[in-house]
Amino acid sequence: MVVLIAAALFLQSFRSARQTDPRFGPEGVLLAAYDLSGRNPNEAAERQFAARLLDRLRSLPDVEAAAIATNVPLDLHGIPRRSFTVQKARAHGAGQDRAISNTVTPDTSR
Repeated sequence: MVVLIAAALFLQSFRSARQTDPRFGPEGVLLAAYDLSGRNPNEAAERQFAARLLDRLRSLPDVEAAAIATNVPLDLHGIPRRSFTVQKARAHGAGQDRAISNTVTPDTSR
């Protein structure tokens, strides 16, 4: 009985989440991923690859803008958390404050 109730609550939450407006339009957006970890490139090679990739994407006829991000929006799996400190603030406890971060290239096509 508990499993059935949990499943019903899950389905209700899932249905509600699908009907929620995410406040951005996914129409006309293409999302692709690449992974250079198997090639063991250094940081300079990674930056050079990203610059060439963006140049080629932005040169395509129907592309209005292109950017590279370290993470996909609304996907919280594996997003890095970076430590930060607020100036003139007292530390609360032993650990540092951390926040989810995402690095995105600027749009230089305009």
